[in-house]
Amino acid sequence: MIRFYNRDDCESLENLMSKLETGTGEKLKEDIGNAEQVLVYEQSGVKGVSCYSTYENSEESIAQMSLYIDPEYRRSGLGANLYKETEKLIAERDSDFVSVYLSESQEDGLQFAESMGFVKWWSSPELIYRGKPFSKTNGEFVKYDNVLYESFRKVVQDAYYDLHEKVDIKPYTASDDIVKQYQLKNKDRVYVVVQGEEVVASVTVGDGEIENLMVAPDHQGKGYGREALKFGVNTLLSEGYPEVRLCYVTGNEAAENLYSSIGFERLHTTHVCRKFM
Repeated sequence: MIRFYNRDDCESLENLMSKLETGTGEKLKEDIGNAEQVLVYEQSGVKGVSCYSTYENSEESIAQMSLYIDPEYRRSGLGANLYKETEKLIAERDSDFVSVYLSESQEDGLQFAESMGFVKWWSSPELIYRGKPFSKTNGEFVKYDNVLYESFRKVVQDAYYDLHEKVDIKPYTASDDIVKQYQLKNKDRVYVVVQGEEVVASVTVGDGEIENLMVAPDHQGKGYGREALKFGVNTLLSEGYPEVRLCYVTGNEAAENLYSSIGFERLHTTHVCRKFM
């Protein structure tokens, strides 16, 4: 039976989580907490869970969906039935498309998504650095200040436009809301290189990870990206993190070459698939 999730399902849900792959159970718990609606497939306990959340940018509405099935019930049609019921709910929200995030280890998940009409959209490798700090970096990195906002926003818009157009991540030109919500979410952790009154490079650090790295197109190829990356790594190592991680969108060959050249190694890759409604 497919129905909406309720609090009485907690014990059965814990049982399902214990059967899932390492780390997947915690991801399920997180997804349920963030979801707009959650469906379960019950058959003497919860054997499958599907949930989704929607968000909008200036050009489109996107539904992001997750689907979890008890390993003993996979390839039984349970996942297909649960997905189709969830898709009906998503269709009522008038979303432009639904997206799913899948680890490269989830080969069955990729095959299932394709059978449901999804196509691969873009991929995001996660890399890790376990080396030593770098020698003092060139260039003076200072904390971001709001007086630099207009210049900072222009760098975001110019630096990411070509990549976003290439992989069709809209809007290609970041709005003020996107810049403030993502690139400036933690302003105290954003470091920039300034020439005159212009931002030429920026690096943002988080909890053991490089969250954002960008160089103004007119200043690319001059070593700013390498120095910004080294500065970010040194900052995190000096704060006591034993390793540094980062993610990027495939298709950015310059970034790929830069990361590998200073010692970052690939951990795994997440594939994002989508289906237009």
